[in-house]
Amino acid sequence: MSDNEIPLAKQLAVKELKLFTAKEKAANSTFAAKENLFSEKRSLAKKGGGERAVRVYHGSGKKTARERIQSCVDGGAFYEIDQFVGKTILGDGVVTGWGFVKGRKTFFVSWDFTIIAGTCGHDNASKVVKIQEMALKEKCPLVVLNDSGGARIQEGMLSLAAYSRIFYGNSSKLSGRVPQVSLIMGNCAGGAVYSPAMTDLIIMTEKSFMAITGPVVLKAATGVDVKASELGGAHIQEEHAGVVHLVAKDDDDALRMAQKFLSFLPQSHREKPLVKDTADCSERETKVTYELLKEVGENAFDMRVVIKDVVDDGYYFEIQKNFAPNVSVGFARVAGVPIGIIANNSRYKAGCLDIDSSCKAAKFVNLCNLFNVPIVNFVDVPGFLAALEQERGGIIRHGAKLLFAQCIATVPKISLIIRKSFGGAYCVMLSKDIHTDRVYALPNATLAVMGAEGAVDVIHRKMLAGIEDKDERQKKRQELIDQYNEEHLNPWEAAQYGKVDDVIEAKNLRRVVARELPQLFRSYEPPVADRKYPNIPL
Repeated sequence: MSDNEIPLAKQLAVKELKLFTAKEKAANSTFAAKENLFSEKRSLAKKGGGERAVRVYHGSGKKTARERIQSCVDGGAFYEIDQFVGKTILGDGVVTGWGFVKGRKTFFVSWDFTIIAGTCGHDNASKVVKIQEMALKEKCPLVVLNDSGGARIQEGMLSLAAYSRIFYGNSSKLSGRVPQVSLIMGNCAGGAVYSPAMTDLIIMTEKSFMAITGPVVLKAATGVDVKASELGGAHIQEEHAGVVHLVAKDDDDALRMAQKFLSFLPQSHREKPLVKDTADCSERETKVTYELLKEVGENAFDMRVVIKDVVDDGYYFEIQKNFAPNVSVGFARVAGVPIGIIANNSRYKAGCLDIDSSCKAAKFVNLCNLFNVPIVNFVDVPGFLAALEQERGGIIRHGAKLLFAQCIATVPKISLIIRKSFGGAYCVMLSKDIHTDRVYALPNATLAVMGAEGAVDVIHRKMLAGIEDKDERQKKRQELIDQYNEEHLNPWEAAQYGKVDDVIEAKNLRRVVARELPQLFRSYEPPVADRKYPNIPL
């Protein structure tokens, strides 16, 4: 529904859905009359903004608020709560309730754009807050389907207070206690954007819009004329801003993504995620990885090939794929146990850690730690990205976020050093001394303070500077580089000091993880504390 159709939706909703009808006022006190009145009111509530408003909405290729929920829950069985709330219009622009998703109870909030453009006010915010409290008390996930024109301006300050109550619930009450998923399935502007930003996962359909200010307001304030898709389109928010985790083709695709995401998480921070049976043999050799590493040598390669070779059935649920792709994050299973994966990808920026990838990975580590998902790192990192804009942008501050998150994570942690692991990035990517449970390196892995050329230039700077003949100096430098490579750029020095638990063959990667992970997961117990911490936006 376009911005021009919002006033039409409001008019249709107000005109067609009056709470107190003439028939209601004339109803007598008999039981049958009250039953009829109840049926009429329930039917009226389920019509949303009325038949004409729904037709306009369907014409834009979207499902209604209730249809979206029914498409997500098992058997379409949705149990609505507070459908009769509203002084003027039943439902008041938001649908709330619960259903089962793959057999697990889940609470829902679905903003109804056919009623006053799904704007947020005092009464419908109370519906949202009630559902938040129910999700918290019953320790169940909360899924919010967003399609809203923002604050209900007619209510003035009450609309801002309404949003504040919802934000408080997202952060102070639910965050870190139960999984929260936000789906952007239409308009999401102004105050409506902050609630999704405080949840654990944001899924956005391709034709949706999400921004603090719309194009009209932006032009009025700055004079800049920009299309809505260029300002807050799905691919802008996913690839450039890093706000959105997944982009879906349509409503059904978005709902399937939400179901898949929840399948990797427990109902709450008090539980472990579910282990699922798999037909993929734990003893299967990772031959694809072996052949790949033999072929690429020191050249760049896609680490996701290795990931899919190791995990069950080759299935890797990657999130934020196009944002900071030098680090890949996502979910998978090994021997049926859910894992969160952080992997360096040398196809992008040589796999270096930078500002965006550090924040992306830190947020993901926090999510896994909060909901008891074991973490597995696939390491091929030459260090932090050396660049002027990185230093000026605060790479130290942002890089520390990932290091901090990895250090404080108490879930089972496994590090697989596939190739390079240099410098400070070695420490960050689950080194042994930040209490990583298992660290394994391949025979071709190179662990060192820095690469050979840089190390030689630092260690032997004065000696090389004293050689006047240029050819002799270059020859000596190369000899020192070769010596450094032989002595230090290997996994054996780290293994000698116990910083690597074992050196394993590339073809045995899955075997080793499938052997160790279930034992670590079995012995891990979720904390008895109220929660570890909230999942702070990074």
